Amino acid sequence: MSNLKAKICVRSLDLSAFVVTTMINGLEVDNVPVNFDVKEKIKKAGDDAERPQILNVELLITDKEDNSSSTVYGEIAICDFITQMSNSAKGGPVGEHALRLGQDLNFDDYVQKLNYGLRELTDQFVVKKNQEVKDDIKAFAKALEEVGFIADLVDNNKYGTFSMLHVMFFCYLEPVSKLLNKKL
Repeated sequence: MSNLKAKICVRSLDLSAFVVTTMINGLEVDNVPVNFDVKEKIKKAGDDAERPQILNVELLITDKEDNSSSTVYGEIAICDFITQMSNSAKGGPVGEHALRLGQDLNFDDYVQKLNYGLRELTDQFVVKKNQEVKDDIKAFAKALEEVGFIADLVDNNKYGTFSMLHVMFFCYLEPVSKLLNKKL
């Protein structure tokens, strides 16, 4: 990992950018600069195709030795890579490392639920101004509480003190926290 150089490019200030930048700050990863290259898209006549959301945040990885590079898209893959960089830099026992995808099926399941459930609802409510999803957001948060997910997240034993789940939960609930009457 020490031969790799990474840089984040943010194309849109959305929930994906919020998650990735929060992950970098939370893990205190100093060697991954974030470039906010946000430009208003100028629509041309007949151009109704939007840029896919997954392309709004990208991770550019360059090998210092041979100068080869790769690009990773999507906040989940980027956060997983950042977690690996942080874990490698810390060293020490694996038990002290932040959880990554593929290490715990419950962790993976909740990453999927938060990303395809809560993020979608929050995006609908905050970005697209769809008021019809209010009750869905409340029901989703209540379901997370009822199955013990929130207690497990706060407990620090099941998912550690800081992981992608902590970041996703915060970033996807914070913009709609007024709907939940500060219950969570």
